[in-house]
Amino acid sequence: MVAQVLQLFQRAMETEKPTRALDLSLQRLELTVQKVKDRERIDTMKEREQALMIALHTALDCSARPFWLKSADQKRMLYINPAYTREFGITYETYGGHKDNELWHNAVADLFCENDEKVLEAGEEMEFTEWVSAKGDSQLYRVRKWPAVLDGVVLGVAGESLGPVDEGD
Repeated sequence: MVAQVLQLFQRAMETEKPTRALDLSLQRLELTVQKVKDRERIDTMKEREQALMIALHTALDCSARPFWLKSADQKRMLYINPAYTREFGITYETYGGHKDNELWHNAVADLFCENDEKVLEAGEEMEFTEWVSAKGDSQLYRVRKWPAVLDGVVLGVAGESLGPVDEGD
């Protein structure tokens, strides 16, 4: 509809000598059309992002391995799956929205954040060993972390636990 009105204005501009008012109206209409297009693009991106997050959430909730996602800017926990809760005894209600240093000892939290930064700076998947105190025990775990990217935008750092490090490793 808006595109049709825009075409009518453009035809009028081609056939008649444009007046200042018509020219201003056309400019305002073009801006409005662009805003509508931008809004539609944003809505489409949001819908795609939501659908992707639902699919991802569903898949990760079924995984036997602990998975998590932290925000890129403030390193706040955005998601942990049920396997994370089973393995470490920590629920999303406890950890969600919080930074590592609000839940873990400073040395542990600092290492988590340092490794997250390495991943973000490198822009690629990396593996680490990290000490985790869970269920009253401290244990060394192998973890894989990677930048969580959607349409070229880094959403945060995703990770999965590959399990405790065997003493023979």
